Amino acid sequence: SLSIARASASATSVTQARDARAGSDAAPRHARLLAERASDVDLAIRPLQNEETSLLLPGGTIELSPQLDPEGSSLLAAVVDRDLRLSSSRCGDFARALQVLEQHPNLHDLGTRFVTHRFTAEDLGSAFRIARGRDCIKAIVEHPVGPSSS
Repeated sequence: SLSIARASASATSVTQARDARAGSDAAPRHARLLAERASDVDLAIRPLQNEETSLLLPGGTIELSPQLDPEGSSLLAAVVDRDLRLSSSRCGDFARALQVLEQHPNLHDLGTRFVTHRFTAEDLGSAFRIARGRDCIKAIVEHPVGPSSS
């Protein structure tokens, strides 16, 4: 699971971890990473577009710098403003899971079959309220795709 928390002195910056990964096939993964910019949260989870290996160890924590600007992300603003903890549902051997999905065509749309609700970023309050209910299996908050910052 992936948690997001306030910064501590023991966290490695996402930039340092990414730079170490760029120079090595076997760069270490980290238990704690520090996000100094909003884009660091995405980089910690997926540092390279063509690679599924996170900079974090399974169960790792992304810590937010106190100076972090949510950069227009209402979801990240909610995390910062409310001091929330978020968890990822990705666990286990992701490459193996993809292999199983490729081998069994009846599983190709499995993920979409579990999505019962979709929301825009502007409707985040409703998304949280509905997601807590018994009728929601999986809720997705869709954000507009824009230029990435570096």
